[in-house]
Amino acid sequence: GKEITQRTREEAHKLLAAFREQILTEGGGAQEDTQRAFEALASKYSDCSSAQRGGDLGSFGRGKMQPTFEQASFALNVGQLSDIV
Repeated sequence: GKEITQRTREEAHKLLAAFREQILTEGGGAQEDTQRAFEALASKYSDCSSAQRGGDLGSFGRGKMQPTFEQASFALNVGQLSDIV
């Protein structure tokens, strides 16, 4: 597995903001390229088991995830990238 690093909330937010910017920059507005950029970063840096699937959490229904994450997820269109949750 991947090593889990302890970070402050502020450190984590800065890191995620940099990842998000990289995804959007590499994606250049094209959904397919944005997805590839997300998958590459998730595969390399995620400490979640979804890293093996490029960050894909699979299908999930309401009431299965943390409420804040779930709310952000169900507000998106397929292929859309949320703000940091």
